[in-house]
This record gives sequence, structure tokens and C-alpha cells, in this order.
Amino acid sequence: RTGRWTDPELSFRDALLPPFLSGSLPLPNNLKLVDFLSSVLKSKPSRLTKKMKHARLSAKHYFVHSGFLRTDREAETLSRLEKEFLDSIAEENEREEMRFH
Repeated sequence: RTGRWTDPELSFRDALLPPFLSGSLPLPNNLKLVDFLSSVLKSKPSRLTKKMKHARLSAKHYFVHSGFLRTDREAETLSRLEKEFLDSIAEENEREEMRFH
């Protein structure tokens, strides 16, 4: 993804940060935040660093604490925000490719 950030993209990104930083996602240890967000949002790392200048994306690594979200509500919120983000992608092929992954 390139260009302007959409509101759904920003909301989904912001919702991913707390579970990443608390180790509540099923991810491998030592994954960099910038690599995680780049993969999930299909965005270039440079685009992320530009938008999140003070986040020190390359300095933050994932370490498993629980490896899962603690409540159904957290999971439902992330799922809803992911759906809104995907629905906001105008290009159908790109949207469907991202849904597949």
C-alpha cells in the first residue's frame, strides 16, 4: 500500500499496537514491530516509519507473553477493524489478496 493513510487503516494499525507490545498475539519472538505492521498492512516499512516517526518501529520487538488475546471482545474488535480496513481498499484484486493472507 502506498499513498495517504485511510481512517480504517489508521484505526486497525492503532488497535494492533497494544496486543503486539503486550505479547498477546500468536507471533514468533523477536519480530520487529515495523516488520509486523508492514506485513499485516501490506505497506512499505518506509511508509510506516514516515507516519510513525517517534514510535521507534525498528527498536521494538515482539516477545510472547500469553500469545493470545485475553477476551472475546479484543478479538472481535480486531476482527471488525481488520474488516473495515480491508473493505476500504478500492482495488478489488489487492483487497482479495489481503483477505486471503
